[in-house]
Amino acid sequence: MEPADGRLAIRSRPAGASVLVDGRYVGQTPVEVEVGPGKEHEIQLTKSGFERASQKVTVTGAKSKGWTWC
Repeated sequence: MEPADGRLAIRSRPAGASVLVDGRYVGQTPVEVEVGPGKEHEIQLTKSGFERASQKVTVTGAKSKGWTWC
């Protein structure tokens, strides 16, 4: 049996930032994304007129993890 996917809830202020998870475009904030559990994932956010932001996160099991970029 494999562990269930985890979930990332990604938000930004202001909303509408482009989101990449592990280099793959997944939408614009706010967005929720399923990710493999127990692995490190890199989140990158970009929005015109703002500095690029990135962070590495790990979601354990079928849990949810939130990240807000301000």
